[in-house]
Amino acid sequence: MYQPDMIPADPEYRKRVLVLLLVLALALGFLSLVLQPWLQANIDSSSPEKTLQLLKWIMIACAVAPLGFAIYLLVIAIKVYRQGMFPPEGTKVLRDTPILYDQDARRRATILVIISALLMFMADLLIVAAFFLPKLLLI
Repeated sequence: MYQPDMIPADPEYRKRVLVLLLVLALALGFLSLVLQPWLQANIDSSSPEKTLQLLKWIMIACAVAPLGFAIYLLVIAIKVYRQGMFPPEGTKVLRDTPILYDQDARRRATILVIISALLMFMADLLIVAAFFLPKLLLI
């Protein structure tokens, strides 16, 4: 039943998101199965410097997804601050979602900004560690 202060769920969108997540999980699982022997061979046969260089690039690659998600959360938070409602206008939702206005919406936006900042901090820390770890280990 539709209520004026609710955004109804979009079943087609829910189905697309579920399929996308399933495909992503299968692709990452397949990628890990394919890359694991190659990584093991490189680690076993390479010098420590080359192994640390490989580790550095893996750490940087692992920081990309949280950084992208943090930016997405920040964009949503900015929309919420501007519109004064959560979720922002035009947002598709996976389940029936009550609309929050004014102070409640700004509180949610603040939570999104905090989560985004923490994710950005952790991703940046991983990138910085990737650059300094080889120098620390090869002293």
